Amino acid sequence: MVGRKISRAGQSFLLLAIAMLAFGRYACARADPHCPVQPATFKAMRNCFRPLLVFAPNPRDAPFATQQALLEQYADDMMDRNLLYVPVLAQSSHFQQPLDAPYVILKQSEMNAIRDRFKVDPSDFLVVLVGKDGGEKFRATKPVSVLKLDALVDAMPMGQQEKSARASKSQ
Repeated sequence: MVGRKISRAGQSFLLLAIAMLAFGRYACARADPHCPVQPATFKAMRNCFRPLLVFAPNPRDAPFATQQALLEQYADDMMDRNLLYVPVLAQSSHFQQPLDAPYVILKQSEMNAIRDRFKVDPSDFLVVLVGKDGGEKFRATKPVSVLKLDALVDAMPMGQQEKSARASKSQ
């Protein structure tokens, strides 16, 4: 095998495999090929993702840690529903990135703007589900299971269309 050339098809396959490994969790969460893989702003998520905003004073906040653990358990469900975990922290040092859940880390200025838009005090824990249309769909002051979020998304008109499309793909 030493000294053998890889065919063009082999090179393409190898590049695709590397890309899938490197960007798998993000690429799978994308709603549309025209959507950014990693949106840098809340506005860039519109029509592409359903942002799940998780507000907390810091990453060591107990409800925040619980919420992140819940999201990790159902990362595949999040990707199926284009849910994108967006931690909105008043103080973000010591944040542990999730292993599987699709997420994006925004700049502090963007987090502050989101906090202002949704009128959330920096000392509060809050979970807000935002639809692809940019509108608030659900708000909770305690950690929320992904199964509850799945039910909310699946009940939305666009969510029902996506659920039908997923069902037809699996047949």
